[in-house]
Amino acid sequence: MLVQSNYAAEAEKCGSLDRVVIAIHLAQVLYPDLKGKEFSVQFSEGTGGPLSSAADVRTFSIAVGKAEWHAPGNDIARTDIERDIDLPLYLYFDFTESATAASKYLVSCRPLQLRNDKESKQMKEARTFINAHPEWTDAEESEAVNKLGLSFGPKSRTAVLSLIPLKDLSTLYGPLRITKAEFVMNGGGKCAGCSSADLRWWINADEVDTQRALQITIEPFQGKINGISEHRRPR
Repeated sequence: MLVQSNYAAEAEKCGSLDRVVIAIHLAQVLYPDLKGKEFSVQFSEGTGGPLSSAADVRTFSIAVGKAEWHAPGNDIARTDIERDIDLPLYLYFDFTESATAASKYLVSCRPLQLRNDKESKQMKEARTFINAHPEWTDAEESEAVNKLGLSFGPKSRTAVLSLIPLKDLSTLYGPLRITKAEFVMNGGGKCAGCSSADLRWWINADEVDTQRALQITIEPFQGKINGISEHRRPR
């Protein structure tokens, strides 16, 4: 599926279907293993319930799961076995941008937020280990996560940047320039009895010749992008 750069146009030039197509394309760019997988798109109103009539879709979720099929005359669903990607996967997209006047919202033709909250098994284990030991030094935390199979640690900047599909992202957001890449272990804070583990790479990419920038987060065990958000840079 090819999305031309003119999809990143003003809101009045794209509709709900265009935004869904753009979201599916972005999901395929970020997660190539999803190609050929079954998925569903969930639209909801502010209350969280399904839409009851036609609407200008601005936020929605895409769920990618294991294909289900029904044998003729059999109401019991059976599930195909998927081995190459951890499913189900839930991706949240938001195309809304708050305006400066009267608290109105603008609708973009590019996702202003993408979120994938699915954690790998290693990430869950790392959180458990680190949160149980607020007394650990940074070196002790690093030793613990390395034993869990950390693939993209603080010395892997070049490898991490190679994971970002800048060319494909530029078709939606315009030319991008990486300005910052930082590995964080605990968000800079530790305390007894609280959750402090926050292992991720934070990448900042300026949208060239604009006042906008992307913040990209990457999970350091599997190297998957699990978040993209657009924000305005200070003048």
